[in-house]
Amino acid sequence: MALNPLDLAIIRGRLQQITDEMDLVHVKAAFSPIVSEMSDRANAMINPKRLEVVSQGKTGLPIFVSAMQTSARSIMERLGSDMRDGDVVIMNDPFLGGTHLQDIKLLRPFFVDGQIVLLLVSTGHYVDLGGALAGGFDPSATDIFQEGLQIPPTFLAKAGELRRDILRLIVQNTRLPEAQEGDVRAQLNALEVGVRRLTALVEERGVEQLLAAIDELADRSEAQMRGYLGRVNNGTYRARDAVEISQTEELVLEVAITFNDGSVHVDFTGSSAAYRGPMNLAWPTTETAVFLAFKHYFPEVPINGGCFRPFTFTCPPGRFLNASWPSAVGGYSESAQRVTDVVFATLAQVLPELASGACYGTGSTLTFSGHQTDGTFFASVFPVCGGHGGSKDSDGLVHTPLPIGMAKFPKLEASEHDFPVRWETMAMRPDSAGAGRWRGGWGSVFRFTTLVPMNVAFLGDRARHAPFGVVGGGQAAMTEVTIKTQSGLVGGRGYSQLKNIRIEPGDWVEMKSAGGGGYGNPSERDPAAMVADRRDGLLTAD
Repeated sequence: MALNPLDLAIIRGRLQQITDEMDLVHVKAAFSPIVSEMSDRANAMINPKRLEVVSQGKTGLPIFVSAMQTSARSIMERLGSDMRDGDVVIMNDPFLGGTHLQDIKLLRPFFVDGQIVLLLVSTGHYVDLGGALAGGFDPSATDIFQEGLQIPPTFLAKAGELRRDILRLIVQNTRLPEAQEGDVRAQLNALEVGVRRLTALVEERGVEQLLAAIDELADRSEAQMRGYLGRVNNGTYRARDAVEISQTEELVLEVAITFNDGSVHVDFTGSSAAYRGPMNLAWPTTETAVFLAFKHYFPEVPINGGCFRPFTFTCPPGRFLNASWPSAVGGYSESAQRVTDVVFATLAQVLPELASGACYGTGSTLTFSGHQTDGTFFASVFPVCGGHGGSKDSDGLVHTPLPIGMAKFPKLEASEHDFPVRWETMAMRPDSAGAGRWRGGWGSVFRFTTLVPMNVAFLGDRARHAPFGVVGGGQAAMTEVTIKTQSGLVGGRGYSQLKNIRIEPGDWVEMKSAGGGGYGNPSERDPAAMVADRRDGLLTAD
């Protein structure tokens, strides 16, 4: 069916509006601050024929896009023949859909005249799903059993009726039953809104026009992505980076990217083997991180399955970037961001005009739990923000989420309301930006004092391997975390992981996030910009 440009634009806009509204409903209805305050979630539509992303909410986490596509493929392979109108499937298996156990995916098919026309998928981060450490992100986990409840593709609802036995099973395996049940229902609400809006769209436009537009939009994205990739000279380009797994050990990432007339092959053969720790990646997560890196270089390409078609991969099983069950994967955000960074480093060699220095490069997630003064149990996580790299046109951004995500640092007032902490500091970190003609963004400093006894753990990176500069730019300052306990200070420079530390009222936690790498020769920087940085107290070193 041929579509005129106006009809195509209208349908594209409506699909985007629907997924954006699903995001909004998800955030407004969620119980957990990790979703309602920090927006750790995403919603999307999937084409059931090609099992490709059709549309994703603009404010959802980018790392969930391809992961939802892979999750939908896994669900349909296992349960697709049994699906009926009103069914909802739940899963969190990272090896079938990517990321880690805390990211729960719900899928609902959208039927028209007895046929599945689209798949609606919602992903949300759940603060606690059991496991050895409340809140997840356990630096000491050695297999996935220690990280929480594993949910294979399972019907949560049949024909519109919620399966309360499955909901009870989930709630029974969390330390925060009320909050996690509320988060399940928030995702169900988001899916319901998606179905209602799609029903209205089909009534206005018809199924034939909708499906024709979906196919056309994907084909256009593929052609546009191949056009950009075709501008790179054919050849193989390489880069290397590392993920810290202790104060002395690391996992190496080696990538070889081959460009060939608009197609790309990405090879991770030289990377380290999987290990008994939480920084492994299930393959769908690695794949998604690569897509994200290229998408950052070519933001004009609309996000749908078509823009992923030009890519092929090699990564032998057993590498930490292609780990097998039951490997621990709770610290996926660290390794996934490093995949994006190593691809950025490769692309900077061939597209320097589009490059930027490395960002702070680590979620540096602080997990904390304990009991309120009234005896109520609490648990949550703080994902740290930091500096982004400078580019050919500007200095780097400050206090910004990772490129793989959009999860924000919580509002201080909201976190003081929800948890027994008192914030002492939230500020830009002096001397943390990588030097350059355009410097990187400053890192951030966060410090709070606890008002009750609590257990804290820190899972991060970039404490020994600094965010890199490009085109002659300098490195940024690295991550630092220090915890004051009754016995003295723990952590400090060079520490990226701290395991289950007990702190008492009056003790404090201070996190210093890394800055962004610089772009270009520092000697070419505008002197007035340096004077301004000194005047603001952000540049004190020579």
